[in-house]
Amino acid sequence: MTRKPFTLVEMLVVIAIAAFLLGIAVPVFERLAVGGGVDAGARMVGAQLRLARQCAIANREHVALVMPAAASGTGADKSFVGLRPAIIDASRNWLAWVPNSKWDFMPPGTVIGDIDGTNGIPAGDLTGGTGSAVTVSGADGLANGSYRAVAFKPNGRLSGSGTQLYVSVVEGFYPALATKAEPRRRDNVLNIEIDQYTGRISHQ
Repeated sequence: MTRKPFTLVEMLVVIAIAAFLLGIAVPVFERLAVGGGVDAGARMVGAQLRLARQCAIANREHVALVMPAAASGTGADKSFVGLRPAIIDASRNWLAWVPNSKWDFMPPGTVIGDIDGTNGIPAGDLTGGTGSAVTVSGADGLANGSYRAVAFKPNGRLSGSGTQLYVSVVEGFYPALATKAEPRRRDNVLNIEIDQYTGRISHQ
């Protein structure tokens, strides 16, 4: 028995249905991927904080995890998304990047919202609240200025904060040359707690 070939109309109908289903499915998968990015980003920040603390203890140095917010000029591409451990002095002035370290970046659709004493993100804009600051002067990859960070003493305790610190990782984005990051979903946020007395890191 000879099969009757498909007509042009039938093929166009099948293509239209496939395009419609694809249009529905793609945004769903994108939301799933971005939502998972917050979890991956929080794990990344937590691991880098632990590494910075261990480096401070092992080498008897002051070490900070630098996480710029709203940087301008050189290093603007690292605003709200970049993180790198640095060796600092007791006054939290930048001395050098930790040997063999590099800039790590948050997964797409994920930003480091705030670093402060509040467990969560503010109701308003994500302006990059600061818990402790590292003064960066002519550091490789960053323009001169002060950049937010979490700093550890040689004994592993927090440096300069005087309070419990929280790093908030949230679903959002950073518009180029803006002064703030913008959240997409405020309920999709994970907080990393740094104990003010021991410097130990835990997820909330």
